[in-house]
Amino acid sequence: MIRSPVRALAAALLASAASAALAGGCGDSSSLSFRTGDFGAGEFRAIVPSPLVPDRTFHTATLLETGDVLIAGGAAVTGPVAQAERYRGPSLAFEPAGTLATARLKHTATLLAGGKVLIAGGQGAAAGALASGEIYDPAANAFAPAPNALAAARRSHTATPVERGQAAILAGGEDAAGTPLATVERFTLAAGFAPAGALAAARTRHSATFFDDGAIVIAGGFGAGGAPLATVEIYDPRTGQSRLAREGLIVARADHAAVRLRDGRILIAGGSGAGGAPLDHAEIYDPARERSAAVADGLLVARAAPRAALLLDGRVLVTGNDATGEIFDPAVSRFASAGTNLVLPRANHTVTRLIAPEALLFGGAGPGGGAELFVY
Repeated sequence: MIRSPVRALAAALLASAASAALAGGCGDSSSLSFRTGDFGAGEFRAIVPSPLVPDRTFHTATLLETGDVLIAGGAAVTGPVAQAERYRGPSLAFEPAGTLATARLKHTATLLAGGKVLIAGGQGAAAGALASGEIYDPAANAFAPAPNALAAARRSHTATPVERGQAAILAGGEDAAGTPLATVERFTLAAGFAPAGALAAARTRHSATFFDDGAIVIAGGFGAGGAPLATVEIYDPRTGQSRLAREGLIVARADHAAVRLRDGRILIAGGSGAGGAPLDHAEIYDPARERSAAVADGLLVARAAPRAALLLDGRVLVTGNDATGEIFDPAVSRFASAGTNLVLPRANHTVTRLIAPEALLFGGAGPGGGAELFVY
């Protein structure tokens, strides 16, 4: 629920969040920011009533221009999920949001200009990779087929909005056999999917972060040999060309969290390292210098597949793999406890920053796990 001091700023914060998402990054909202509580202070609270499908994992959660959150796809006890739902923050309610034509998990969801959401690829009921795409229209509260199919079926890929949401860049991922892909595709509502070059290295379960000069920073992931990568590459959507950065990550990793900070640097935290070991290592990658620096004390807890979100005050909430939460403060470059434990341990869930000083944690807690809020 929007509360003071957020009420007076809610419209501006929502516009800022939508603009940042369409630009492909988190943006700099320092003029709209505020700080609540002491460093690290916050509280996790259960949401009642429960979501329509409370046990999703590997789903997507997208902050819409209305301030609602679209929850789409994922895996439940019964298999891949087609039913979508919308979280309406002021009423703490989950409502139906149409049904995907194809149930899927490990897909991507990208907010486009005008408020529509692109759902692309993923894994279907047959456990293979999908080449289909769908478009969610918030006004109609329904899904429609994308203009065409992807050039290559893919799952566990990335999708980054560019040109202020007029296009999306889909990169890497893996095919039905689990083989990492190097291909890149570009999507627009008018033309659909089209090939858009290739990465310097095939990779899956990597991260892709928009940079201020229009480029996309591709980091880590599992490579063709199955080992985590330390390489970073810079993909230029204008030319379709990708090149290896001058320097890569300090620690090779996949399934990590990557969050663009207000100053344009990227927090890289946790993930799976050599042999699949969960990492407590964190680093900050500077795209302008193409160089990474370690966060001195790292994460408080090793996390194999963390979920993270940039909060309204510029800090970063990190959760995943257990019931603890932690917050990174760029001002002091360290992690601290989020204040309380999660209501339930969560893994393979989503964390979405809301327009109030709250973040929505959805799924990943087993049957009946539902959702909770982090209030700060």
